[in-house]
Amino acid sequence: MSQRVVGFVIVTLFIQPLPTTRLATAAAGDAQPDLLALCAAWNAATAFRQVIYTKPEKATDLLEILELNMTLSEESWKERFDGTADEESWAGYKKKKGTEVGDTNWELEWPHWWQARKATKSGAKDWTKKAAEKATKTTNQQALAIVANEAAEALALFQSPQIDHDDAKAGLVAKIKKTAAEAMCVSPFAPDTEGQGCKPFSQTPNKATFCADTKNTHAGSCLAHDTICLCSRQTNTECTTGDTGATVLSGDDNLKAGAFAAVTALCPKASNSASPSELATLAIAAFSSRLAASKPLQTAGEVLLGKTYNANCQSSDSACINYGNYFVGTATGIEEIPWVAKLREASRLYSELQEPKAHDSNVNKQLKAIKAKIERMLDRPLLPPLSHSTEATSTQAPAKAQEVKADCNKHHGSNTACPRDKCNYDEKEKKCNPIKQVEGSETPGTGEGAAADQKGEKFSKYGTEKNSCDNDSNCKWE
Repeated sequence: MSQRVVGFVIVTLFIQPLPTTRLATAAAGDAQPDLLALCAAWNAATAFRQVIYTKPEKATDLLEILELNMTLSEESWKERFDGTADEESWAGYKKKKGTEVGDTNWELEWPHWWQARKATKSGAKDWTKKAAEKATKTTNQQALAIVANEAAEALALFQSPQIDHDDAKAGLVAKIKKTAAEAMCVSPFAPDTEGQGCKPFSQTPNKATFCADTKNTHAGSCLAHDTICLCSRQTNTECTTGDTGATVLSGDDNLKAGAFAAVTALCPKASNSASPSELATLAIAAFSSRLAASKPLQTAGEVLLGKTYNANCQSSDSACINYGNYFVGTATGIEEIPWVAKLREASRLYSELQEPKAHDSNVNKQLKAIKAKIERMLDRPLLPPLSHSTEATSTQAPAKAQEVKADCNKHHGSNTACPRDKCNYDEKEKKCNPIKQVEGSETPGTGEGAAADQKGEKFSKYGTEKNSCDNDSNCKWE
C-alpha cells in the first residue's frame, strides 16, 4: 500500500465522528470537575466564617512605659489612684470628687493610669525599676518630663485603633461571617452556628421545582442549592463513583431528607494554606472555567454547569444547573450570581479588616521604638544639676520665683516701698523688679556672705545706680 493511501486511512480514522453516547448518557464522575469548583467556593465561604479579630491588649512595652511614668511622678499624683474600687473608673472618681475636677475629662486615660499605679505601688520591678534608678534625684524632674511626654504619646498611639471589629452585631468580622453564610445558605437552608455550613436540611421538595432556572431564588441562589441540583439524579453517579442516587433523589423525583448531607460530604476539607480572599478568587476562577465546559449549548440562552442534560436541568434524569438568566439582556454574567457576589463582598470586607490588623502590628513596633527612645535618653547624661546660686535665682523652685515677682510688682512706682531683700528698684523704668543675682553669689540675707559684710554684699543690688545706693543706709558706694 502506498504511503499516500496509508496517510489517507490514518487521517480518515481521526476525523470520524466521536461517539455521541457520552453527551446523552451519564457516566460515573461526569460532574466531578464541576462539583470540585463548587466545593472550592464552599471552602472559601467556610474560611470567611472562621475569621477572627482580637482587640489589641496592652503590650508589655506600653505597660512598662506607663509604669515608669507613674514611678517617677510626684506623690500627689500617685495618691489620686489610691482610692477605693469605686474610683477605678473616671466616672466613679469624678462622681466622688464632684466639682474638684472641673471640666477635665480623663475617661480614656484613667483606667491605664490606675493600672500603672496598682502595678507599682509596692515598688517598681524589672525594666521599670532599672529605668527609674537611672533618673537620679538631681535629674528626676527632667527625666519625668521626658518620660511623661513619651508615655502620653505611647498611650495615644495605643488607643488610636480601639475599634471592636469583633462586635457581634456591627463589627467587620460579623459582616464578613454573615455575608459568607449567605453565600452558602439561603432559604430554605439556614447557616449553622459553627460556621461550617448549613443546618441539617430535612425537607423533601420536588426536584422540578427546587432546581428551577429562576434567577436569584433558585439557580445560583446559594452554594447549598447548586451543589444538590448538580448531583441529584435517579441513578446519581455523576458526582461520585457508585450508585448513590438512593440517598439523594426518591422514586417520585423528590429530594430525600439526607440529600444535602450526602452531597456536601463529597467536598474535600477546607485548607488554611491561603487567606479566605485568595481561596475565593481561586474558587470563582475555577467556577468560571467550568461554565459550559462539560456541556455545549443545548438551547439558546442556556449556560450550563454539569454534563448530564435531558431537556432541562429540572428533570430527574439531568444533573446540571442552568445559569442562563444571569447572562441575558442587561444581566452582567457571573458576577451577578448571588453566591459569587457574596464571596466578592466577603473578600472586600476581609481586605478592609486587614487595615486595622496591620495598624495594630505597626503600633506595637512604634511602642518598642518609644521605649527604646526613653532608654537612650536615660542612658546619656542629662543636663547637669543647677548650681545652688543659679537654682535660687533663675528657678527658685518656679513657684517661689513667681511669688517673688508678684511681691515686687506690687511696688512699681515706689522706691521706698520696694522690698530691698528680694527686689531692686529701677529709677529709669520706675519699676520694682526681682533681684537678678550674679552666678555664684548667695541669695541676699542668706549664706556665708550675709554674716561677713552686709554692706559690701548689698552693693551688688544697685549695680551702677549710685543714687539708689546712697538712699540705702546698708549700702556703701565705693
